[in-house]
Amino acid sequence: MLEAGSTITPSYYGSPTGPTEPLTGTFSWTYVAYDAYWTTVNFNTTALNFHSPSYTLTLASPDSDGTSTSGPWAAFEANVNAGRRGRCLRRYIFVPWPANDGTFEGDPFMPSRLIFLHERLDPGPRGPDQAFTRRLVPEPSAAALILLGLLSW
Repeated sequence: MLEAGSTITPSYYGSPTGPTEPLTGTFSWTYVAYDAYWTTVNFNTTALNFHSPSYTLTLASPDSDGTSTSGPWAAFEANVNAGRRGRCLRRYIFVPWPANDGTFEGDPFMPSRLIFLHERLDPGPRGPDQAFTRRLVPEPSAAALILLGLLSW
């Protein structure tokens, strides 16, 4: 579940284009494997449902995420469908931005809390980058996401 105080703000190249809105929702991921070479625990995001008064974000397809066993680092990426009232769904990818500064609390094989303060929604090779900063927090079962957001349309 998203931590209380999570928000989404539409933006264009980092400049806000609309009001900040409260964001609620849940996500889940499942363990895939441990990578001894990179010392990472790999997960796949298997569900994602975030909502604000104007936006809906849902999982489009599973994607890789992970935590590190050599430090408190975490990465989160997900293919999502993003909708805005009165507009069609568009596919985006959550990616770290401007740098991967994700962290976690608890066991890397089952973190109790994930924190991603800088992410964006990226449309890929077509069009400008879509910024979305968020915090992701723990689900009771595995992990939570904290989300603060910037999203361009």
